[in-house]
Amino acid sequence: MLSSDRRAIQLRLVALGLGILCWLLAIHTYQALKGDASLPVLVTVSCRKPLERGIIELFQITRSNAVIPVCLEFPRHSRDHQDAIRPSNAFGQQAFQNFALDGLESSLPSTNEPVSLKGVPDKTTIPAWWTAPAMSEQEWQWTIKGSWVRSLRLQVLAGSHRDIESVLIVCGSTSLRIPGNKLTWERNNVAEPIVGHDPPAHQEFFTCNLPWGADCSRSILPRFSGLWNYPGDFGLIRHIFANFAQHPSTWFFVLWGIIALGGLYVRKGRNTPDVGFLAENATLISDSVRGGLPWGAGGFLLVVLAATYLETRDPRYFLQDDNFAIFYPVISRACEIAAVGQFPQWATHQFLGMPLAELGTFALTYPPTYLAYFFSRDVLGDPTWFVDVFCWSHLFLGYWAFFWLLRQEAVIPPLGMCASACWSLCGYALIACRSWYYMSPVFLFVPLLALQLRKLESVQEPFAHSKLQIWRWILATGVLAGLFYHAGNAQMWLYTIQLLGAAILVRGVVCRWSVRRWAILVSAALVASAVAAPLLVPQLLVVSQVQRPPGPHEGIFDGLLCLVLPYPLARAPSPCNWADPTNPHHGQFYFAGGLFTLLWLGCVTWYGLHVRKAASFLASFWQLIAVLALVLALGNVGGLWWLQSRFPIIGQAYHPFKYLPFFHLGALVVGAKFWQHIFIERNGQRPCTLSNTSPEQRQALWITIGMTLVLLVWHVFLVDTCFYQYGDRDYRPLPPRLAELLAPGDCAARIAPITPFRSPAENFVWGLGLDFPMVYGVESLDGYSEFVRQTNEYRRVLDGLTTAPLQTFQKYGVQYVVLHRTAAQPVRSPSWDARWAETQSLFDDFRIRAWCRSQRPAYFDEFVAVFPVEDADPPAFWEEPGLEQAAVCSQSARLTRAVATEKNRVHNVHPRRRPAKFRCPSGAVLVVDCEDKPEGGRLVLNYLWRKGLVATADGHSLPIGSDSWGRTVVSVPAGTREVRVSYQSPWKGGILGGLCLLLLAILAATAAVTPPIRRSDSTRSQ
Repeated sequence: MLSSDRRAIQLRLVALGLGILCWLLAIHTYQALKGDASLPVLVTVSCRKPLERGIIELFQITRSNAVIPVCLEFPRHSRDHQDAIRPSNAFGQQAFQNFALDGLESSLPSTNEPVSLKGVPDKTTIPAWWTAPAMSEQEWQWTIKGSWVRSLRLQVLAGSHRDIESVLIVCGSTSLRIPGNKLTWERNNVAEPIVGHDPPAHQEFFTCNLPWGADCSRSILPRFSGLWNYPGDFGLIRHIFANFAQHPSTWFFVLWGIIALGGLYVRKGRNTPDVGFLAENATLISDSVRGGLPWGAGGFLLVVLAATYLETRDPRYFLQDDNFAIFYPVISRACEIAAVGQFPQWATHQFLGMPLAELGTFALTYPPTYLAYFFSRDVLGDPTWFVDVFCWSHLFLGYWAFFWLLRQEAVIPPLGMCASACWSLCGYALIACRSWYYMSPVFLFVPLLALQLRKLESVQEPFAHSKLQIWRWILATGVLAGLFYHAGNAQMWLYTIQLLGAAILVRGVVCRWSVRRWAILVSAALVASAVAAPLLVPQLLVVSQVQRPPGPHEGIFDGLLCLVLPYPLARAPSPCNWADPTNPHHGQFYFAGGLFTLLWLGCVTWYGLHVRKAASFLASFWQLIAVLALVLALGNVGGLWWLQSRFPIIGQAYHPFKYLPFFHLGALVVGAKFWQHIFIERNGQRPCTLSNTSPEQRQALWITIGMTLVLLVWHVFLVDTCFYQYGDRDYRPLPPRLAELLAPGDCAARIAPITPFRSPAENFVWGLGLDFPMVYGVESLDGYSEFVRQTNEYRRVLDGLTTAPLQTFQKYGVQYVVLHRTAAQPVRSPSWDARWAETQSLFDDFRIRAWCRSQRPAYFDEFVAVFPVEDADPPAFWEEPGLEQAAVCSQSARLTRAVATEKNRVHNVHPRRRPAKFRCPSGAVLVVDCEDKPEGGRLVLNYLWRKGLVATADGHSLPIGSDSWGRTVVSVPAGTREVRVSYQSPWKGGILGGLCLLLLAILAATAAVTPPIRRSDSTRSQ
């Protein structure tokens, strides 16, 4: 009987191995056909004279005949070659090549013409670097890799196509040189719109489809015949098998197979132990933390030492990537608004008025946010420590939450200490939180919520006969889940509800819960919804306007081996494609101690091959969380993520690797309990305590603890990556003259920043792009928040910047255009996928480029140049009788504007803008003094009108609306002394919905705690 059972297990093991083999080959085949197997294509265009970026462009026709632009390669313009584009001395004296561009509407100054630098004692002059050709070269290069090429199209500005000397195309080992006189050009008066790269208006281009003289590979797959860089069918097969043999995921499953074979050999002649340690009810320990406090304190000391080391090595360790460019700037400004006694619902500094609290991503309805900020500002003396205080406080508390969870699961204190340290110091905690501060609350709330659900599952009858315990459980669970929603990331909250909810639902069905237990669970869910509703409803109103494009779906497939092995035993790329690929330590992102993950693999193998016990094992609470999270974290290759992406709301989420901490949660608990079950509990020592272990068991325990801590310390030493790294590590003060120019007195200037989306260049913060204006107290036309950028109100601004950028600057009151040097001379990081974000900017528009070169700057240095915008509308003005100028957004609108302008000219009627006395004391309320306008009138505030804006005067509401440019217009009655405009988020709907849900929760909880009515014997006899 034992032999036949063992033979069946061997057959199942072989079948499982073949299934995994086929799955891996299918994944690599899919990736190869998607473009990974394509040969790299290098295109070099040689010109007779230097041509500027924007004059010559290359477009790729893909396998599906889509036309996409190809990003230029910029030699000598990488992060490692910044000295090549930096001025040669302190005042930037450097010679530039002469350049003349035909077709510009304004005369440009000579590129060698020096511009006087006011304020310099010795009257030193420097050349105007912005007048130099933006990346002028005689030889341009493009590289295409990871994508199929059916054809290439060259586009050149009219007149410059005659300067093309030759085109060299290298594809794999084949090269082709095409003389310029052999190219066939076609005139395009209006270039075809390319997604993300619309050519400027009123430009004439010549296009040429580049010929490929070499024989295109044929394939048995019809859709791949005729592609330039198809390696052939045999080359495709070689690529698939070579990638399969070298990929880390293959070795991960090889390691798993070795564990399976080892487990099969170890249990030869033995019965498979019961899975009750995992699948059945856990033993709840009342004095869980107090009994293991010394061990818990020792592990906590290790976490504190790790934090100290990281902060010493990299001060403000967590202030990187989006924390640096988005979250700290906005949260700091919001907290300063709160410091003057106003709730931060709105700020004037970006997007012509930007909602704050209702977005949710800045955790402004989460009290610890304010505690962390004011602690950093008032106690530490530097508010820029806010992100580190916020993240470390949640990770420290998360350590104790996980330690408490493991003690409740009857895990001995030494193992609990090790697993808790792995939880708080895992790669996801130390790397993901460097980019997104709101990941740190996951490590506190998820263990607490999982523990609450385990309490509901573990007891035989819900909390015996104590109604008070039931009410405590409902309130604690509901408040925890609801408060978690306010902690900054609704996506992680949704994932938590999804995974923990799926696990507890399966357990409820398997264990055949009573109606009373289900009612308790529903009551807690209603309380959680009630607590989250005040933010949930306004956030849904904002998100409903956003048309979110398809996003990245990077999973952890490439990093599976790094789940169990650290560097240098295993290497993997970062799951975020913008990370620096030259850093070899990205694999630490997936690491969480290694040993407990290895134990989880052994546990899955041990019980997964035994059919009779596999169902009970896989249906356990922790195993359900680990398996579901791992499959979802794999991304599209796992199947579940691809299926989930077809659903509304949750299907719009990005980054499947965000499921990784949930896998760590399940794997750490299962691994710790499995070790304890194998080494201690199988010998009949239950309940398990450290005092009743044998010397051999203690030796195994000390070896486990030592190996785990050594690997964890090594892991902490290696963690030095993030998803993107800017060249600046702090917010350097603006140069004094620049600061005085942009922030004179109480009213800050409004700017239009021209910078790339990202850059590793130094002093990039001085360009005042992204959310940096929040730090420096400057108002910006732009910002970095897709939720605000994609709203209907701001799309009007984006349309204006596309059709008439200079007029848009004037109408929206832009006083200065701030140009950063990286817009003219981009600096590249080694990341291939970040090249567009580090290159494109408004400076690519020839109209803006020509305007900047024709202006005399109000300030400039070697990093930035500031140009004043003439005839800009003031921030607040009284609109006198006359015809308002319509916004330019379409051809019909331009015709309307032309007719209106001509009518005004004939009748000598011109709209007048009389500035109003305006002040913005806190950046959240607009105040206009109307004493100089006693008759009232039409008051225009140069901020976008949004539904939440409210205008009041002497306690009375005033009519408020928008003009054709979307600006706020207030009808001011006669006799008004002061007008105040503020923003009110739609809290009322959320609060009302929360109260209704809370009432339902009370009714459901009352029904749950009320014992069923039992009929007496006399009633039954009747």
